[in-house]
Amino acid sequence: MTFVVLLDQMAPDKDVVQDWLTKNGLVTWLANDVPHAIEELSDFTVRNRPDVVLVEVAVLNDSFDALRSALKMSTESGDVTVLGLGASSENRPFAKDFDQLNELMHCHAH
Repeated sequence: MTFVVLLDQMAPDKDVVQDWLTKNGLVTWLANDVPHAIEELSDFTVRNRPDVVLVEVAVLNDSFDALRSALKMSTESGDVTVLGLGASSENRPFAKDFDQLNELMHCHAH
């Protein structure tokens, strides 16, 4: 299972998020943008795939569903879960802080 965490403007800095994930034992990779994430996820072998890919997104609430669909369709393995960090939405898998992100990741990992 690989998580793609989309970071909006309200999220902590991507370096802070990567440090937190690394300290929690997860291999984390930073993508420049969504197409870069799709390209890299498609290229990773299962053995080399990171646990989490971080991508900064300008307006997450408006684009989350489209981005999630694009990321899921572009990876053949089907084991990619897309989450948001920083934004708030009751109907989507978004976390406002690290505690909520940890909870979402554990919930989707099973």
